[in-house]
Amino acid sequence: MKVFPRCSLIFGFLVLLSACLTAYAQHYSQPALILKPDRIANFRPEFANAVATEIQIRLQEVNPGQPSPIFYLSQTPPLAVDFPEILFLRFTGSCDVLPQMPAPHAPRALGSVPFVKGEPINYILIDCEEIALTINDAIAPMKPEQRADAMARAISRVFQHEYLHIHRRTSHHDETGVFASALSRRFLVAPDPPTSPSATPAAAVIESVGAL
Repeated sequence: MKVFPRCSLIFGFLVLLSACLTAYAQHYSQPALILKPDRIANFRPEFANAVATEIQIRLQEVNPGQPSPIFYLSQTPPLAVDFPEILFLRFTGSCDVLPQMPAPHAPRALGSVPFVKGEPINYILIDCEEIALTINDAIAPMKPEQRADAMARAISRVFQHEYLHIHRRTSHHDETGVFASALSRRFLVAPDPPTSPSATPAAAVIESVGAL
């Protein structure tokens, strides 16, 4: 009887396993977006869905007709799932709307995208706490539920700005609009113009919840 080395048997098993996963993998035409808040307690399901729905709107503004992404909250997609693109969004600080006027502070960037050898990677960092500090004056007169919606909208516009760095593969900015080098608090929370019901994306659904 011929005896095969143990390492060869293990390698053969891994090759077979990989082939099986590929054969039975689910193939999606839409991208996957992984939402990873540093403070999951401040990213309740209803708020996460509001943020995801707003992000869908921003993605449609960039790529009209693009399939809506599949969102994952604090969890990576299963291994046996194939996406054309996976985008990782990390949220730092508390995403809660501030209950009162904040103390003066040195402003920070609302978001950023890392570049490696001049190329952006699919990783967006969003500073929730800085966004809350920035828009506080603009949303102070609003009702609590309106303030939460405005926070979700502001996050989505910061996301859109950073996503354009990836989409256009550039670190440069436009003169005006969402891709300008600075975004005003009024712009961040401004309501979207009215659209026909058929043009409004359905509410986003978070596919999975768990610990990443």
